[in-house]
Amino acid sequence: PLRVDPQLAPLAYNAGSTLNHHIPSSSPAIDAGDNGIMLPLDQRGKPRPADGDMDEDAVADLGAVEYCGPLENETLCTLETEIFLYLPMVTNP
Repeated sequence: PLRVDPQLAPLAYNAGSTLNHHIPSSSPAIDAGDNGIMLPLDQRGKPRPADGDMDEDAVADLGAVEYCGPLENETLCTLETEIFLYLPMVTNP
């Protein structure tokens, strides 16, 4: 477990369909997880692990969201492996 402040951002829609906490590049949660127990996609459908600390060793981050770079330039997560949620359209009769 992480015993220091993970520096979570406020809940927001960060490149996903659900509210989540983005982590900054300075977060100690980056690359602090266990690849053996992490799901292959984060809460947003982004692939994990990603090499968030750029040390050439991709380790999953702690938490529901994998750090993939600054929000405006998430270069470490690729679009090819994203999961998109399709919600049925409801219309009034």
